[in-house]
Amino acid sequence: MDLPQETPADPAAARSSPDGCVFCAYAGSKELLYEDDEIMAFRDKFPKARTHYLVVPKRHLNTVDRLPPNELELVKRMHAVARQLVEDLPGRKIFGYHSHRTISVDHLHLHAMIPPFTRWFWWPAFQSWIWMFISDTQAESMLERKQRKLAAKQAKAAAAESKSDGD
Repeated sequence: MDLPQETPADPAAARSSPDGCVFCAYAGSKELLYEDDEIMAFRDKFPKARTHYLVVPKRHLNTVDRLPPNELELVKRMHAVARQLVEDLPGRKIFGYHSHRTISVDHLHLHAMIPPFTRWFWWPAFQSWIWMFISDTQAESMLERKQRKLAAKQAKAAAAESKSDGD
């Protein structure tokens, strides 16, 4: 997929969203690189790297580290879309999310980037070894752990309930 680099659009246009969310305003936009019933993707308005796309759900969800475990499949689909957007482009690919403490827009968004970075100081902000950035694989693992914990808790509650029913 060969995607041309374009100048970022006017940020004022996105602020006209009914709920005020910059990302929600993209739904149905001509600026979209990808769109389906649940997900959309577009160029970052303020790119931090030579190639910098954002993949977001159409539903307004919070950050990845605050997602409930039932959103794992959505996150996996977001990762697949991000990989598809950059698969034919040369360079090292970086995929990930910022933690809730460091986000600039309070709407779940996955960064798909190919360095070089626009400024040297952006490099650490998009590395999975730093506390503020969660790679796509780390996000999936985190949600899988949440699913296992929830299943164990539900199984324990069901066992306690059946034990009390049997008494």
